[in-house]
Amino acid sequence: MVSVGTKLRVVDNSGALYAYCIKLLGFPSGIASIGERLVVVIKRAVPNKKIKAHEVRLALLIYDRHDFKRNKTGVVLRFAYNGVLILDGRFNPIATRIKGMLPQEFRLQHRIKFLLMAHGVF
Repeated sequence: MVSVGTKLRVVDNSGALYAYCIKLLGFPSGIASIGERLVVVIKRAVPNKKIKAHEVRLALLIYDRHDFKRNKTGVVLRFAYNGVLILDGRFNPIATRIKGMLPQEFRLQHRIKFLLMAHGVF
C-alpha cells in the first residue's frame, strides 16, 4: 500500500534510482497497490541518462511491501521494497528493461508490453 510521501525504488533502466510519490491517480482513498499509476518526483538519478533528478514523472507500481493476496490461490505476496516503472505522458514505459520479475497480475490486466520487458513472470 503506497500513499503520498512514500519513497520508491525505480526498477528499470531509465536512469532514475529513487523516486518519491506525490500523487495517486484515480484513488480517493489515498492508497494504491500493485498495478496502479502514480505521479512521482525523481530524487536520485544516474548522470547522462534519459531522466534527471527533480523531474516530475508518471510511474506504475510494480512491487509493494504490503501483503498482496492473489484471488484464486490465496497466496500472499510481499516484496522487500516498493518498486516503480517510469512512464511517459501516454503511459508507455520510457525504459527498455525491467530489473527483476513481474507478478502474473499484469497478465490479467492485459499489460503485455510490461511483461515483455521483464526477465520473467511469477
